[in-house]
Amino acid sequence: MRKIIPYGLFLCFLLSLAFGSLTYASTKEALTLWFEKLVPSMFVTMVLIRLLYKTNLLYAFTPKWLCKCFGVSKDVFAFLICSIFLGFPASSGFLDEQCYVCHIEESQRKRLLYTCCFPTIGFVVLTIGEVLFHSLKIGFLLYAAQLLSGLTLLFITRSTPVYATFPHPNKTQLSFSLLSDAIKESGITLFMIGGYLMVFMSISTLFFQFLPEAVSLPLQIIQEFSSGVYIISNLSCHTFLKQCFISMLLGFGGLCVHMQIFSFLNYTHLSYPRFLCFRILQALFSLLFFLILSFAL
Repeated sequence: MRKIIPYGLFLCFLLSLAFGSLTYASTKEALTLWFEKLVPSMFVTMVLIRLLYKTNLLYAFTPKWLCKCFGVSKDVFAFLICSIFLGFPASSGFLDEQCYVCHIEESQRKRLLYTCCFPTIGFVVLTIGEVLFHSLKIGFLLYAAQLLSGLTLLFITRSTPVYATFPHPNKTQLSFSLLSDAIKESGITLFMIGGYLMVFMSISTLFFQFLPEAVSLPLQIIQEFSSGVYIISNLSCHTFLKQCFISMLLGFGGLCVHMQIFSFLNYTHLSYPRFLCFRILQALFSLLFFLILSFAL
């Protein structure tokens, strides 16, 4: 495989030159999607959740009974709250680094990284709910389905408890230095997301042109969840069916997100087949919870 990859990269390079106009158009589309849709809906929420963590406020939102239910300590659950609202792939890199620093066993780190994989709340509620479906209720229902599906995975894996104590930030008051750090960290994460988005969408578009539409359309949807959401929203089917498909896609995450997550992991080695099984299972749970919430509310 290591010998094949360089030849594949060289083929991508040749195709990008041979189909320069297509490469330009797909890169421009990815850049527009990132700058006009992802950044406005994700940046502010990412900065705020980092500030909540840095000022040690998330620790107060973790009741002990809930921690026992999921088989984690109060410190770990506070970390999970931060990672949930950061959204993928930033949450995975955040968990990987902090768990390694706190000397959590690899099996316990894997449990958290396999199960805690959530889209950013800002993108789901604002972009999908308000912009695409003109309904904040739909956005909150979609995000609630993601939250419940991820917590379900965390619950069914509680046989591997994670009881550890993290060092708490020593600053409890908001300051300009904390705000500056939060903005810088969020900006770097969004820049990396935009870079992966442009590369992945450009290369995949080059290969999709050689495939029939019946094959290329599903691949375009699952390749990247943000662009896949817009593709689903333009399908000629019932609105509720579109929302069900989007709920499953948000639970799955998209292949580009999977690649981003694995590239953000510096200390923990995950098995991709096992990771993929968790994402498929989360997609099914997401659909189930979205259907329950939609009919109940």
